[in-house]
Amino acid sequence: MSKHSSATSTRLSGLDLHTFDLIWDCTANRIVRARLERARRTDAAPWPYLATLMIGHHATRGLAALSPRGATGGGADVLRRTALAAHTDATHVFDDLIEDFFPTQPPTELFQPEPGCSDTTFTGSAADVTALAGQLVAGILHALAAPADRCTMATLIVRMPVGPTVAQPAGPRWLTWPDDTLVTDEATGYDVRITPAALAEMRAEARRGARVRGPRVETGGTLLGVVDDATGVIFVDEATGPPPDSLLTEAYFRHGLDGVSNHLAARREATGNLSRFLGMWHTHPHTAAQPSATDRAAMTSLTLPLDDAPARALVLIAGGPGPLWRKWLATGDGPDFYAHLAARTAPAATEPPAPEVPAHLGPVTWWPGGYAIRPHRSVPVPRKGSRS
Repeated sequence: MSKHSSATSTRLSGLDLHTFDLIWDCTANRIVRARLERARRTDAAPWPYLATLMIGHHATRGLAALSPRGATGGGADVLRRTALAAHTDATHVFDDLIEDFFPTQPPTELFQPEPGCSDTTFTGSAADVTALAGQLVAGILHALAAPADRCTMATLIVRMPVGPTVAQPAGPRWLTWPDDTLVTDEATGYDVRITPAALAEMRAEARRGARVRGPRVETGGTLLGVVDDATGVIFVDEATGPPPDSLLTEAYFRHGLDGVSNHLAARREATGNLSRFLGMWHTHPHTAAQPSATDRAAMTSLTLPLDDAPARALVLIAGGPGPLWRKWLATGDGPDFYAHLAARTAPAATEPPAPEVPAHLGPVTWWPGGYAIRPHRSVPVPRKGSRS
């Protein structure tokens, strides 16, 4: 048995982790982080604080990711947030971290000696390692001393000093994140973690739609993130509003195509391919967050607003009875969510199926997406080759 599998199976299974105050993960190993993330999220009882420490290849930089007790994410989650923050920072102050910890392409330079099971995997002195480790440990302990209600998911970044003739690196710095909104995909058991930014965008679009189109017209858009099968987590990083060629009605929402591919390509590049097309979201205002017959038909064929659509995608529905829905729009509390990671079980349709419109609605008034403000009376036949 390898040392990594031993760390995540034999040792964890024989310990009551809830009797500890703090767990240190110093393996710098993705498999260990994934196993810890999965074990943590599937445990009914809150885990103790989890600190995940990493030192760079040349012992010049270090990271310490902190997951407080009860936080929505563990070490793998917090380090992924750190990578996203580094890639999307416009000031490029984290470019050295990207090169050391989160490269877009795997490094090709081999260490000397070439790394084996017991070989070193960086070049640096004992003094360098000790100095970095000391700062990281001290920072984590200071964070744990803070009041519980002020402790949040965070990453401490430290860098070693350099010579007087070289540009000096930035000093120690903390990055922090609030908890996500958690939804469970009942079919897979996966966690769906919706960032506050994505949830805020969905709420802003729902509020605008209620003002412009009426309180019962559905809206929606695209989700960006990733499905991590190793941890059993679906990360929802971003949400967009409806493309301008979308159809928005009280009976259904049909996702358009205009501008979607370009936006997704831009976000993939900006995030170092960490965040990409994940799925689609839409609302069921004043009704249950459950898929309609039209939604279920779309899940089966999984018609998506992409020419290179993946074999599965997240379907996210926000809804709730009137009082709950109005409270979400007004205060941000709620709403109810339905989440399903849909896999294509039928051949991809060349055209979306005709939506089933409840008879009591009569002639359907539909709205285009984007910022158009004029409704249309009849639902047009989708153009050939379009997808919902």
